[in-house]
Amino acid sequence: MNCFSAIITSIETDETGSLFLLELDASGLQLSMLLFDLKPAFTEGSSVNLLFKETGMAIARNLTGEISFSNQFSATVTAIRSGNILADITLASPAGKCTVIVTIRSVQRMKLDIGDSVTVLLHASQISLETPWMITEN
Repeated sequence: MNCFSAIITSIETDETGSLFLLELDASGLQLSMLLFDLKPAFTEGSSVNLLFKETGMAIARNLTGEISFSNQFSATVTAIRSGNILADITLASPAGKCTVIVTIRSVQRMKLDIGDSVTVLLHASQISLETPWMITEN
């Protein structure tokens, strides 16, 4: 599981009050997420940890044009561990290290190598939140 530290910068709600759009600042990366259950600890200005799965992300090289992913940020490939079918790719971003899992075919097609710049794509519905104190209680 990937984890970035962030600050909640704004919270919007839909007309029913059951869906929330949170804007977050993770070391200068502006990210957004969707949330159905807004816990009292999640308020504007709160420090949180953003959690997202290695399989819930995508990476792109030479990305151009508009896409529906609201969360896009630059990263650099720092390691590639290849298996027979999948590759575990470690990335360095302004918010810290993260890992993405893709197929070997994708690595080969994209001609990925250590040091390459990529765009990370993270769907707003694929992020979970926890407060830092949640970690110490477990």
